[in-house]
Amino acid sequence: MKRRPTKKELRVLWNTYIQIPSFDKRLHAAHFIANEVPAWLADNELRRDFMADHSYKTARLILKPLFIESEFKKLCLAYGAYQYKKLHNLATINIDQNALIQLNRVMLKLGLNEKDSGFSDAIEWLTSPGVREEEFTRQVIFEASNENSTDDIINKRDDPFSRHVHLLRHRMCSRDQQLLTSIIDLAFSNGWLARGYTQNTAESRIQTKLQDDALYLTSIGINP
Repeated sequence: MKRRPTKKELRVLWNTYIQIPSFDKRLHAAHFIANEVPAWLADNELRRDFMADHSYKTARLILKPLFIESEFKKLCLAYGAYQYKKLHNLATINIDQNALIQLNRVMLKLGLNEKDSGFSDAIEWLTSPGVREEEFTRQVIFEASNENSTDDIINKRDDPFSRHVHLLRHRMCSRDQQLLTSIIDLAFSNGWLARGYTQNTAESRIQTKLQDDALYLTSIGINP
């Protein structure tokens, strides 16, 4: 679970935003009810000092009565997008539309989707020096380039974590793949033992359950 930002972090984030050009572009006289920009907003240093102890949440109460309603909503939306990108460590890139379509196909072939940071994972996959199964990578790109092919190479998985484990496995040599399987096997067994079973009485039951575990099957290259 992603850690929630502290009040201090949110305050710093807001105070950083009001110092960038994107914020300055919203300071037009026509955007304000009084048809002029307040002096403490127009001056960068005065603005910084005035807002030093404010976060976006408290600054809203100060700014809302000053802006025209439509412009205030635009400011809120712009900051919301800025905050989301910063908190999720995202960046904006410009990409040719055709390249985006191709990248989207690769993403889908890898069984990823946009909600799971699919584009980021697809780019990391294609640029990672750790990819050892080159045939699999070539197959992904070939299938993505074939507009008549619609089936995902690794089959669609509803569980994002299993999809990432599958991709991780393809980036490993055989020995590392075996190590990954052993780690999952050990964690699964320890989980059962932690429930109060003894090693002797639980071993056969653990192995039976393990063979039905989706994550374990993914680690050994079987589509659950």
